[in-house]
Amino acid sequence: MGSILLFFFLPSLFISWRAPKYIARSLKFALLTLIFTVPLNFAAHISNQWLIAKSMFSFKIGYTSVETLLWIIFYVYLVVIYYECFLDKHVIKPKLDKTRRRNFLIYYFFMAFAGIVLSFIYPYISRYGYYYLIAGIMFVMVPIFLVETNNPQFIIKFFKSAAYFFVLTFLYELSALQLGWWHFPAQGNFIGWVSIFGLNFPLEELIFWIMLGSMAFLSYFEYYDDFE
Repeated sequence: MGSILLFFFLPSLFISWRAPKYIARSLKFALLTLIFTVPLNFAAHISNQWLIAKSMFSFKIGYTSVETLLWIIFYVYLVVIYYECFLDKHVIKPKLDKTRRRNFLIYYFFMAFAGIVLSFIYPYISRYGYYYLIAGIMFVMVPIFLVETNNPQFIIKFFKSAAYFFVLTFLYELSALQLGWWHFPAQGNFIGWVSIFGLNFPLEELIFWIMLGSMAFLSYFEYYDDFE
């Protein structure tokens, strides 16, 4: 809980104070992402890909700790409000036609549905491993590819955001492993391992969360921003 406040809540609070007009939209989007991030987190826990060692609360929401939910909300909120405040030019966009609005809505619900389905079926086939790789390709790389292929103007802005969040999440990862906040018990189910200062974490963690995590959520946000 303390790490969430230190790494994500405090910078979010500062930017919110600097740019209060972005608070409502950033918070709404952060809460919306729970539709598919919670099922994906559930599958990661039940298949022993990623586990929170301890919680200050005596109960869980399914297999998910309360801290994990708060971490998702504050992380996504910080990603979006940082992007809104410092990188997005807020150019007035033409009003979307009904077909494109419908396509955006279908895409969002498809990703939510896919996350829920994957969370239910994967525990039964987890012996095959590589859940992190499968989920990373589906929910991180695919949306980034779709948005940046169709809208190359976002590439530079996304990379600028990713540079900041790479440093932040990399330091957070090392702190978490050093202090035992979480661990990755399924050692045979990853494509590789990263070892730094005697601390080990999966290569998928480096690629899909530390390097591309913020870009993925911004890709989702651009769909959401167009739909609003």
